[in-house]
Amino acid sequence: MRERDHLISEKVTLIVKLLGTPVHLMNSLSLPFFGVAENIAVLTLNPNFDLMRRKVFSEHYIEAYTLAPMVLNLVFDSGTNGQITADSVAQIAETKMAHCNASHLGNIEEFSTYIITLALPNLRLPEDFWIPVESRLTLRELEVLSLVYQGLSSKKIAQSLNISHRTIELHRQNCAAKLGPITPLLLEGLFSTKAIETYHWGILHGRKTNTGKCASLTSASL
Repeated sequence: MRERDHLISEKVTLIVKLLGTPVHLMNSLSLPFFGVAENIAVLTLNPNFDLMRRKVFSEHYIEAYTLAPMVLNLVFDSGTNGQITADSVAQIAETKMAHCNASHLGNIEEFSTYIITLALPNLRLPEDFWIPVESRLTLRELEVLSLVYQGLSSKKIAQSLNISHRTIELHRQNCAAKLGPITPLLLEGLFSTKAIETYHWGILHGRKTNTGKCASLTSASL
């Protein structure tokens, strides 16, 4: 393994959608989340490779490069405690599907570790290190992009949010600087709920994922 101070790893924007996660657990993470549908929330996260931390305390610089955003769909399972691992991740179209429970959402360290394991399974780090995830977009930026996804012009968005047209344009520019070009594909990744709703429907109809396991889904609402 290379020296940790010179470790080169992938730096990605992670689009994380959560189904059925209790709001008090979402709030405990102190990360902006945006409701995109009933019981479904989205977060845009950025692994902070400049702040790779030893689980006690340490900071190391890591050179990084940018890749296209990755979509993770997490289904909250209230029926288990610490039994869910990242090994049961499934691939659905261009997204990943996995389960989570309260043990993954208790604090930012546990959440970060789980998200990084799902998103970058080939990343090799010493066991006593973890990489914090941070929010990529603000709540307002997510709100603006959600309205863009719905087909509204900047003028219509400005009227809807009661702010200036120029402010909307600045928000859109900031989003593009953080995520790259705001393409229909990117907006689909951020706000489409088709994959997670299809999965939910399949579970409710007794179907199994390619992991061979059924999930019990919570009815907790966001």
